[in-house]
Amino acid sequence: MIFEVNADWDAAVDGILVRNGGIQNYTLGAGARCKIDEKSMFRCKFNTDLQLGMSLQQKLDDNIMLTLSFNIDCINVTRGGHKVGLAIDIEA
Repeated sequence: MIFEVNADWDAAVDGILVRNGGIQNYTLGAGARCKIDEKSMFRCKFNTDLQLGMSLQQKLDDNIMLTLSFNIDCINVTRGGHKVGLAIDIEA
């Protein structure tokens, strides 16, 4: 379910039901997207598994997009296993 907060902000809520054998697990998440300017976008998400994710997209040129993202497991902050990503999308 997506909600438009204003022209620059969108928010969303979703739920996922996972069945693994006889175990059912339900995850609820919320996220937001903010248009910073014509070339920049910020996204964040948080779910009931206590995972926090954020990303920043920057349009460098008409055909080049740079994305920096990370995902932190807030239950095990000191144990590690967090994810960091860097992507360059080039259209030909």
